[in-house]
Amino acid sequence: MIVVSADTTVIAQWQLPEAEEAEETVGDCLDKAEALLSDPAEARDGYYAFVCEKCASAFRYHGRFAFASELEKRAEEIYAGA
Repeated sequence: MIVVSADTTVIAQWQLPEAEEAEETVGDCLDKAEALLSDPAEARDGYYAFVCEKCASAFRYHGRFAFASELEKRAEEIYAGA
């Protein structure tokens, strides 16, 4: 939503910290998810492949293209061997 007023500086200062905080929170969550999905102790089975497929789009949406592709590759390899 765009709000136009005589004092746009106040609006920009109010919105910017919230956006930065949200982006930082999302980044932290993606970092944790990447660590969990990369844990070699986790079983690499059909459930893992399903989770990889579903998570890949979130990583891609947030600009983590290489890891998204890696997740898709892992899922394909698991399904091919199943």
